[in-house]
Amino acid sequence: MNEIIEKPKTYKYILAWVIASIVSNILIRIIDMILSVSIVSNESDLILYFIISGLLSIPIFSGSFIVIYNLFKSLNINKVMIYIYILGGLGLCASMIQTLAIFNNVGIVLPVIIVTASTFSFIISVLIIRFYYKSKPNRWY
Repeated sequence: MNEIIEKPKTYKYILAWVIASIVSNILIRIIDMILSVSIVSNESDLILYFIISGLLSIPIFSGSFIVIYNLFKSLNINKVMIYIYILGGLGLCASMIQTLAIFNNVGIVLPVIIVTASTFSFIISVLIIRFYYKSKPNRWY
């Protein structure tokens, strides 16, 4: 029996993207505030802070994306992934440039591990999303 899949409207893709972005950014900022207050007391604590923050952002980013996109059951996640790769990657680059500039302005040069940890977190989050939806043929077509 062939099932007819109705093509979702473009606004649903945009709405899901905006909601998922807002939710994940708010949650990550809350975690970052808590971490910065509880971990960072001087410059030497920054590496640990960025590593823990990166690790915690993996379930927050991938989890909030999955929860929000599961509310929009008609969306083809395969079509969304290219935007995650490109726009998410650009967002990561912009965020890293901004972070490095902020610390540079106060005379702190962050080590490369900071960029590595953030990039690793983004890649793992994207892979979690990809593998989650790739196993669901009604969401990946």
